[in-house]
Amino acid sequence: MFPTNLLKQGKGIFRSIHTNAFRKAQFKDGGQHATFNDMPIPQGCWHEANARCQTRYMTILLSGIGALVGSVAFVAQSGLLVLNYTVPDYPYEDEE
Repeated sequence: MFPTNLLKQGKGIFRSIHTNAFRKAQFKDGGQHATFNDMPIPQGCWHEANARCQTRYMTILLSGIGALVGSVAFVAQSGLLVLNYTVPDYPYEDEE
């Protein structure tokens, strides 16, 4: 048999979903529309947060550049890709 307490909990869940879907929005300011008073208040030093973000972005940039240089060098050394940076030998002999 199915426990009855789970059925009661399930009905409560569905009831709360149903009533919350049709409830009007409530903002911190108390109105029904968002205002500037409802926006989050910045906390902490912006310079430290920006420095952390820039450090992360610079690490990602440098690792991407390193991966690009490494892959091009590997392909060029393996002979799979010829970049034509030297003049090729002529396939014939001069007979004059």
